[in-house]
Amino acid sequence: MISAIQIRMSKAALGVSNRDIQKLTGLHFNTINRAENGLGKAGNLLLIKTALEAQGVEFIDADTVRFLH
Repeated sequence: MISAIQIRMSKAALGVSNRDIQKLTGLHFNTINRAENGLGKAGNLLLIKTALEAQGVEFIDADTVRFLH
């Protein structure tokens, strides 16, 4: 699963906001905020991870991401 720091790093690498992630995942804005603060549920984290991977982020380990594009 992805961590809160990975979500923040991915957003920075892609230049996207929580509103952008909301559009990609269909999750409520508050749900994304909770995930970014380390309070995300497994299913929601998976949706966020999948959306970020589709945008070109690779999750390497618990603290690392790589931008592929």
